Amino acid sequence: MKLDDLLSKIQPNQTPQGARLDLQFYIYPDGHGSFYVADENGAVAGEQPFNHPWQAFRVFEEIWNRVINLKSVSSADEPRQPTIAEQFADLIGTVPDLPEDMAAQHDHYIHGVPKS
Repeated sequence: MKLDDLLSKIQPNQTPQGARLDLQFYIYPDGHGSFYVADENGAVAGEQPFNHPWQAFRVFEEIWNRVINLKSVSSADEPRQPTIAEQFADLIGTVPDLPEDMAAQHDHYIHGVPKS
């Protein structure tokens, strides 16, 4: 596979904090090896073999430059994840016969530590 073909298969996961890219590479004692790029499902999307350490450096540099030059995604562009309270809103407060101080003293009731 040509390096340009490999680079076209790289799909970093962009976040407001930066980009995440899962790479694997194998380097053997004589200096040859391969880079592997995984797709969003973790399957190998491409492989780039190299015969010398300087070739590995070139491949890594090309990948680095591609990822570092991506525009960051604003947090407004990311779908908002519901909070735990929102996810369980239909269950909160529905368990009968709990002590009134259950929320404040849950370590006492669940783990047996003295009440605070």
